[in-house]
Amino acid sequence: MSDKKTFIENWLLEPYDLISVFENCSDSNEPFVISIHDLHRSKSSDIDYLSSESRAAANNLLTKNIPVDENLFSFFLLFWAQIATGCGYYMESEKLVDRFDQLNSKNLLPEIKALKYMTHGFLESSKGNRKTREENLIKALSIKNLNHIHRTFHWYLYIVFLGCHGRFQESLAHEEKLCVASTSPKVKLFKALSKLINSFVCCNDDSINKYLSEMKNNKLFHSNVYQRIYKKSLLKNFISIYENKYEIASFKNSLNTPKIDIKFYEIYIKSTHYLLNQNSLEALKWARKGAHEFPLSALSTGLFLYILIRAELANRNADAGLKLLSAKIDNGDSHYLDDFFFARIYLLMNEFDKAAKAFGRLQNSVKWYGAEGRLDFELDLACEISKSDLRRLLNDSQKHIHLKFSRSKKSPFVNTMKQSSSKGRSRLKGNSLEIEKVKDDVLKFASIDHIVLITGETGVGKEEVARAIHEESERSKEPFIAVNCGALVDSLLQSELFGHKAGAYTGAQKAHAGIFETAGSGTVFLDEIGEISPLLQVSLLRVLEYGHFKPIGSATEKKYHCRILLATNKDLKKLADEKSFRKDLYFRMNSLEINVPPLRERTSDILTLTNFFHENANNNGGPVSLSPDLMTALEEYDWPGNVRQLKNEVERMRMFNSENASYDLKDFSLKKEDNLVDIDEPQDIVIKTEIPKVDGADELKNNLLIDTSDYIIREEKTPLRRLEKIKELFIRHQKLTRGEIIKIFKISPGTATSDLQKLEKEQYIKRVCPTPSPRSHYFTINQ
Repeated sequence: MSDKKTFIENWLLEPYDLISVFENCSDSNEPFVISIHDLHRSKSSDIDYLSSESRAAANNLLTKNIPVDENLFSFFLLFWAQIATGCGYYMESEKLVDRFDQLNSKNLLPEIKALKYMTHGFLESSKGNRKTREENLIKALSIKNLNHIHRTFHWYLYIVFLGCHGRFQESLAHEEKLCVASTSPKVKLFKALSKLINSFVCCNDDSINKYLSEMKNNKLFHSNVYQRIYKKSLLKNFISIYENKYEIASFKNSLNTPKIDIKFYEIYIKSTHYLLNQNSLEALKWARKGAHEFPLSALSTGLFLYILIRAELANRNADAGLKLLSAKIDNGDSHYLDDFFFARIYLLMNEFDKAAKAFGRLQNSVKWYGAEGRLDFELDLACEISKSDLRRLLNDSQKHIHLKFSRSKKSPFVNTMKQSSSKGRSRLKGNSLEIEKVKDDVLKFASIDHIVLITGETGVGKEEVARAIHEESERSKEPFIAVNCGALVDSLLQSELFGHKAGAYTGAQKAHAGIFETAGSGTVFLDEIGEISPLLQVSLLRVLEYGHFKPIGSATEKKYHCRILLATNKDLKKLADEKSFRKDLYFRMNSLEINVPPLRERTSDILTLTNFFHENANNNGGPVSLSPDLMTALEEYDWPGNVRQLKNEVERMRMFNSENASYDLKDFSLKKEDNLVDIDEPQDIVIKTEIPKVDGADELKNNLLIDTSDYIIREEKTPLRRLEKIKELFIRHQKLTRGEIIKIFKISPGTATSDLQKLEKEQYIKRVCPTPSPRSHYFTINQ
């Protein structure tokens, strides 16, 4: 008789390391265990999540009604949700957690219930909401009858979370109440690890060596399981930054981490290095570069928190710092160090009393958390604070030193950013003939209670057009529900649209009403309709043909009362001709169509849109002016991301230059893609080449110029050069898939699709469709 246990039984004994759980389980051939294993392996691969086989296999399982242990099925849903969150597909993760919530919780293990809180917290934290993450960690620890191993595991997650935020001190109040044994080697190891991280974050030099030694002397630290945990944590990077004292060359040599992570740390260290050397302008360039290249860096923790806020305030940009800090707090990420940055903002606003109050609160906090070293560090980076201001601040803050910090859900500042009140066709900005036609179609089709297909490239504003139709129609007081069909796996999308009966498939213990039912007499907008599977195409055709839908697992049809609007950035006629999209569905959808033109075909609207977005983002209320060079650059840029890209660029301009009332070419971050001079490039990465004065120097100079120009062209990442490189790949390999293009060039699926469509129009390549499934499609060069 085998001594092996089931996957869940093993996991109850070892939540830290799934590899060992897989290796020793007796049900390794069970479909859901296989799927969990495949999802786990895909986590560390370079495969595109959307097109991965592990996701397709998980989706297939979700559509079947097969007997499975409820706890194993719950683990499957929650682990899949964690993978989706890690890949940035938050909507899919939310729907998987929703599916878990439909299960009968009475039959679930306490450890599975705790896993749900951990998964939900991870999702919210990934979106920037640290407060909800913390609340869920505490809920997981508070579950009754949680076994000791899992209670210790969740305790570890909680104290590491606190350590990463320099708040380990708070764990002491919870330790006894949550019954976590502090004498076990495992708990001692976790506490040492968390204290060490906390010491780095609080810049407590005296404690760093103590806890590093305590951690490494623990016998468990050298086991395979804990070495894997250590290597995954940020701790090695904290140690490297500390040991190399913000010297980038030494840091890069010591770091064993993916290239993209090295680049993020390099940007952080360079920005910090320049602030330490009182070069605030260069620090700001690097911080902005980081925010542009790594938008999620704003969600960082510990030492990496406040990177851009520090640099903006060091350059006396109070408004930009205020907006960044307020957005962080309003997103659920409040921290005791916020008071330091509020004090800096108040100083720049000449409000000394408020600055003193915030600084008094801060001194109380850093003393309790043992973060005096962190305050010294932050003061070293605050280039804009003069010695006289600091003396006054220290003196005036003494009467407020008794005040305590409380984590607020909202910033104390009111967000004055204007919200557009445009409704109906006035949502659509511009006066070009192209957009006026769209406005006319909106008004005309709003009064016809029929399906409308909205087509156009990514970012042109298809959802704005759909909302305009809804708001101009008689249904305007009813709900408008938008669904991104490309963001959900097929099984979840079917359930979302049609609903399901109890028992319809594995885990469907409760009936669920779909959107077609809950929308009532409102409007349902189905975006990215070209992404739906052949099976869903059949179901949708019946819905559009007969005005009825059938919940999954039900034999009875229901009539729906909502209006359906559809949108796609694909050429559905071409897909129908290639038999990858149903022709009958295409014809049923296409009776009324609005094509939204790309921005490059309505260039006369670019400045109108730019001024509109500036006006919405302008907190100061004053007029904003654009230089002639900037206006020319905006109009000449290709805007592959269309209106959405233009809006993001304007918001970036406002965020990074909030004190400005006028903008010039140097404020335009996208100019580099059109071979314009990037005058804002940080100094460190400018390469200067000396030409030696020797015989034949002119010839040498010409050769060097040719070599340099070849290198620049080869390394350039403009759409033009990318298309040339894609052509070269087709010449070498003859056949390529879209997924391969995405991975090779590290571009989004939408950009890859757009590039391939351009090459198809040139008749340089052609699409080959072995089966109706888009996953089987590839492209081959035209001979």
